[in-house]
Amino acid sequence: MTKPWVHDWVAYHAARRPEAPALTSIERGVTVTWGQLEDRVARLADLMRREFGVAPGDRVALLAENDIRVFELQFACMRAEAIFTPLSWRLALGEMTTLASDATPKVLIHDETWAAAAEAVAAASNIER
Repeated sequence: MTKPWVHDWVAYHAARRPEAPALTSIERGVTVTWGQLEDRVARLADLMRREFGVAPGDRVALLAENDIRVFELQFACMRAEAIFTPLSWRLALGEMTTLASDATPKVLIHDETWAAAAEAVAAASNIER
């Protein structure tokens, strides 16, 4: 359950206008409605809790290209009361490792493009998942 001072914009808009567009990826030609976004955010928050053991206050790192899925993860972290910790793919591998080591994320999520870098960062930073 979210804190009373944190407003869940996805749930708010999904309840009021589920068919309205929420996010659009021009590169991928994909538009996600508020209802679809609500479903994806709810499932992702639940998955992070159940499968990855993410608890309130845990950090969830991300290494990925800019995409609407970044927003999905950001909102899922808010819902799970986790701390969204994006790593910039523009940094050198050593810089990413230093940031990840300092942040101590519970999990590092990545896209296909940055899979090899994410594996290296996770190994060097002792991130198990």
